[in-house]
Amino acid sequence: MTIRAACAALSVLLAVSACDRSVAETPLPDTATESRPSPAIETATLSIEVDSLWLLRGEAAGDWVVIGFLHNETGTGIEDLLIRVAVEGPGGTRVAAVTTSTLMSNLSPGEAGPFTATFRGIGSAEKVEAQVIRFTPVVVHRSDLAIEVLEQFETEKGELALLGMASNPGDRTQFISWLGLVALGADSQPRALAQTRSGPLMLAPGEAVPFLALASGSPGDARWLPYHDAVQVEKPGPSAVAWDEGPRIRANSQGRPYVVGSLRNESDSAQQASVLLVLRSGDRILSLTEIRSPLPLEPGQRLAFAAKDFPGLSLRLEGLNLESLRVESRLQSTGAVEQAVGMYAEVTAFHSVGSSIFIRGILRNDGEVAVSSAAVFAEIRSPEGELLTAGWFSAPSQLAPGEQTDFVIDLPLPEGTDPSELEYDLRALGVPVEATE
Repeated sequence: MTIRAACAALSVLLAVSACDRSVAETPLPDTATESRPSPAIETATLSIEVDSLWLLRGEAAGDWVVIGFLHNETGTGIEDLLIRVAVEGPGGTRVAAVTTSTLMSNLSPGEAGPFTATFRGIGSAEKVEAQVIRFTPVVVHRSDLAIEVLEQFETEKGELALLGMASNPGDRTQFISWLGLVALGADSQPRALAQTRSGPLMLAPGEAVPFLALASGSPGDARWLPYHDAVQVEKPGPSAVAWDEGPRIRANSQGRPYVVGSLRNESDSAQQASVLLVLRSGDRILSLTEIRSPLPLEPGQRLAFAAKDFPGLSLRLEGLNLESLRVESRLQSTGAVEQAVGMYAEVTAFHSVGSSIFIRGILRNDGEVAVSSAAVFAEIRSPEGELLTAGWFSAPSQLAPGEQTDFVIDLPLPEGTDPSELEYDLRALGVPVEATE
């Protein structure tokens, strides 16, 4: 199985995967077994080997995931990478092709970075080819991170969660745009990819912060090799985002914990805000999640939330009581230039089902230009004004002038709450497309 790429001095190692059982393999030469391959490249046509085919647990029959490594041998940093990946079935028939890029936004000279491509419902796959079709030279100052996996556990959805710690051993602040880990089997071949779902955006010198990465299933007996896209930046100033309310742990009628809170932009410019929430019982980290504002927060603007999606938490609460839980938080923000405008939202129904309340309605663009990142925000408070729950709906695509879409917001409610006595607040915002161009 040979892959050919037509960009000089770039080499690729690929592994094809789909659902947790191996299939018939074509005999291969004993090459391309290192996790970070760096063969000497002297010609413009590169020879790369596909080493095995694997089926990852949890994917339907006929689904395939390609995991690859791109090794930069150009002698300079590169970005804006585009890779075409094609899968062939029996008889050499091409059954599907996609374009993808490395998971790291750029690669420094000599650096290797993973990429992945997903194929669904294509049937049998016997061969994969990849070709680098675009890249741009750039200066890259990659910084170093210390990545440690502390614990692995299964989530409610059958995923494998990797709980780890990222630390900055250097003397400069580091900005992290991506962090992931590749599982390597005993033969040093890729078996799975875990990407960070929640983690730090910046790390000060000497700082260590937990992260949570998810893989679609367990790769079996494997070791995890970390990759990251981190660069050195100037020391940031004081946090532009602060707590307005919370954070506070609540429990619904089924005894499941969630965290409520409200952020506020205290700066004089728009901010893209997020908060990393870590649930602990004593010194043990149970799970973590990250809340990100779907739209920039204007100066003085608040963002209320109810965080309930802590991967694996319900499976790790056995034997614990809610009184033993505590939440740690880490506020993060970056400057933004987009400015949101008001939109029209109409509620058509409220439904209280079990421990949740569902708000249904219509979101419409009444403006004269298309709107992106349209969102409906909901807050629910007690008659005394106490924040009980909050959340939002984000439109999946742009809304043209006059266009509308249905929305549903699913919010947890504290145990013993009477929906008829609650106070509701709803607002809708979006970013004019001309503001993002």
